[in-house]
Amino acid sequence: MAKLKVAKAPGPTRIYSVVGSDDAEVKRRARELAAELRPASGSEFGIDVVDAMADNTEQAVLSIHVAIEAIQTLPLFGNEKLVWIKDANFFSDNAIGRSARVQEALEELRTVLDRGLPDGVQLLLNASDLDKRRSFYKALSTFGRVEVFDKIDINRSGWEEDVQAIVYQLAQKLNVHFAPEALELFVRLAGADTRQLRNELEKLSLYLGEPGEVTVEVVQKLVAKSTTGIIWELGNNIAKRQLSKSLALVDQLLFQGETAVGILFAAIIPVVRNLLYAKELMESEKIRPPRAALQFNSILF
Repeated sequence: MAKLKVAKAPGPTRIYSVVGSDDAEVKRRARELAAELRPASGSEFGIDVVDAMADNTEQAVLSIHVAIEAIQTLPLFGNEKLVWIKDANFFSDNAIGRSARVQEALEELRTVLDRGLPDGVQLLLNASDLDKRRSFYKALSTFGRVEVFDKIDINRSGWEEDVQAIVYQLAQKLNVHFAPEALELFVRLAGADTRQLRNELEKLSLYLGEPGEVTVEVVQKLVAKSTTGIIWELGNNIAKRQLSKSLALVDQLLFQGETAVGILFAAIIPVVRNLLYAKELMESEKIRPPRAALQFNSILF
């Protein structure tokens, strides 16, 4: 799931950039913006789409030059047009992005944007896996509005809270309301992939049929488990000493292509370590076992 960050140059904006590591969310938002920015005249001449998905250096350089030409060409009919540099992949730290010819062409594009767009022209650019160390990226926020959709790092502590906040916002738009524990379970099972989160929320919305509350039982019944969700469930079953369920989940992860070492480090070692920590705290602080694992923090603090 992506966290949205917005940077905007002062004054009126006619250059819009949608970038970030969450490819699905970047493309979705770009399509949304293209529909909003398309001239009201609605003719096919109101938007110039530059396909910027390049397979090699030559295609990348050609796409950039086509974009420059489209920007400098005044609208044929009406007073406005939108130039959309779509799905660019030459901003990445890869062989194409590092090419001296591509960097030279991007410098030309940067110079054009620095001079300002012609009257009636707006620009939309979307790119995934963009190298944020490059000067072109740093200049984007000085040209106009930049929306950054980066995937949430599930290896970082506290990622669940970040995803819960975003899921809560998405669910409100669908008039879907979660019971507190149901929201936590939903995130654990569905993971942080934007496309899957949206699909699962739409599934819950259709299931409810009308505004209502999503319970833990509904989540367990309907939400498909991501790899992250299976790992989390495996850890829970290990903690509960449910051997048969744990082995079934390990088999499922292996079938999905996960390695035995990866499962060990992602699901088994953290759970065993936390259980040992809990045991040590209970013995040293004379704490009685709580009825539920969620009560452990409140007992300690």
